[in-house]
Amino acid sequence: MHIQFEIGDANSEIADYIYKHQNEKGSFCHLCPKDKDGIIKELDRLFSKPDPRVLVIRDESGGLKGVFNLFIIPEDRYIETDWGFVTIPSAYDELISHLHNTYPGYHLDAVVTKSNQIMYEAYRKNGIVYQKEQILMDLKEYTPKTVHANIIRYSPEYEASYRAIHVDEGLYWTVERMLKALDQYDVYIAEEGGEAVGYIEMTTLADENEPIQILVKPECRGKGYGRALLQTAIENNFPKKMVLEVDADNTPALNLYLSLGFQERLREYLGSMIV
Repeated sequence: MHIQFEIGDANSEIADYIYKHQNEKGSFCHLCPKDKDGIIKELDRLFSKPDPRVLVIRDESGGLKGVFNLFIIPEDRYIETDWGFVTIPSAYDELISHLHNTYPGYHLDAVVTKSNQIMYEAYRKNGIVYQKEQILMDLKEYTPKTVHANIIRYSPEYEASYRAIHVDEGLYWTVERMLKALDQYDVYIAEEGGEAVGYIEMTTLADENEPIQILVKPECRGKGYGRALLQTAIENNFPKKMVLEVDADNTPALNLYLSLGFQERLREYLGSMIV
C-alpha cells in the first residue's frame, strides 16, 4: 500500500469516501462531521493549514483504503489523530507502521468513539493504551445557580499563582502553551486572597467550544468555585454551543454538569502510545 499526505483542495473522492464510512454502522467518528457539506468544509479547513493534515492510504491500483486526520508538532514530538476511516482493518496496521517508521519516539494520542469497536481493537492491538471511558456532553438547557465567588478573566498579575496550581494535560495542554495563546483561548480565575485558587480554560474560536481543563485547589473545594467557573465560561461563550468531556466514573463532576443542563451525547476513549 502507498501512504502519503494529500496537499491541495478537498476533492470529491476523499469527501465521498469519508461520507460513506462516517454513515456506516460501527465506523462513526464523532470529531468528524457527518453531513457531506460539513465534511467538505472540514477538508477545506485541513487543506488550508500550512502543515499537511490529511493522510491517505491507497492500494496498488490507487484505490482509497484509509483516510486519517493527523496533527503533528515536530518540536514537541507529538501526534494527535481525531478521526480516521478505513476500508479494511489492516489499514490501521499500515498507519501505525508508517508512524513508527516516520516519527519514531513521538507521543501519539488517538480519540476513539466507543461505538467504533473496529478502530478501538485495531489501535489496542498495535499498542495503544486507553485511559478511562469518557462521556461527551452537550449543553442543552442552561440552568445556573447563584454562587458567591470572585471569578475574573486571567491577567498577568495572577501568573505566578496560576502557574503554581496548573496541572498540565498531557504533552500538549501545558501552561506555557496556554499563556502563549491567550488570543485563542479564554482563561478565567477563581480569586481568593489575591491569588488564583482555581481556573477554567476554554476554546473560543469554534462554533462549538469546550473547556480544556477545570481545576480548583483541593483545600478550596466545596465553596462553589467549580460551578462558578463553569457558569462564567458558559455565559461568556453564548450564543455559541458548548460541550465538555468527563470521566464516566467521576460522579461529582457528572452531577454538576447535569445540574447545569448538560446531557450525554456519546462515550469515547483517549488512547496513547510512543510510536
